[in-house]
Amino acid sequence: INNGRRRGLELAGGHMMALGKSNRHGSERRKSGSEFSAEETLEGFQYRIGGGALAASMGLAAAGPVGAAAASAAGSLVGVGGNLGQVSKKLLHVTSAGAMIQKTEVFRGLNVAADLAGIR
Repeated sequence: INNGRRRGLELAGGHMMALGKSNRHGSERRKSGSEFSAEETLEGFQYRIGGGALAASMGLAAAGPVGAAAASAAGSLVGVGGNLGQVSKKLLHVTSAGAMIQKTEVFRGLNVAADLAGIR
């Protein structure tokens, strides 16, 4: 990981550590005409510990080296990660009538979440 605002490492087994600022965003338009958008900004130390290491040891015990390799690959899809620093979330809802509802949340400290293939 090496962009202008964030530096770090992505390792085998689904592990990652980075320092800096990361943004995620998305939006959706419903059939009713209302729109939703969300943006999340993580500042500080971001990390992810993949389940590959634990799964590999179980696969090794059950089926030897081949089992370890297969279990590591499957286990890396599951992980625990988060941010040590500040997380800001901005949510915007525009109704079909044009009314806007905006919500902002800021969390400082240790943020932890589990994920499956990157989906929290």
